[in-house]
Amino acid sequence: MLFTQFIFPHGRRQTVVIDMPLKIESKAEELQLSGWSFEIECFPDTQMVHMDCGNGDEPLANYICQNGPDVPVKVTELVNTAYEAWTRQGKPRAY
Repeated sequence: MLFTQFIFPHGRRQTVVIDMPLKIESKAEELQLSGWSFEIECFPDTQMVHMDCGNGDEPLANYICQNGPDVPVKVTELVNTAYEAWTRQGKPRAY
């Protein structure tokens, strides 16, 4: 699945691919096709990772975790939470 990663110290944006199970990638792709995006950044001083799915103004879901083996678990939770929120809202396009 695709994420926009913010690279410190200058906040440069880079597209990264994270391999996830097909079910998660399918949900993420459906959200992205409707205009929602996934963003991730790791703060180097604290090694905390912030990730969200949103439209630039409002997130459908966001998570913070320590950088390490929990990141893929939190990505799965992020996608599932965002997909559920989006579905409850009637699957609107991101504007």
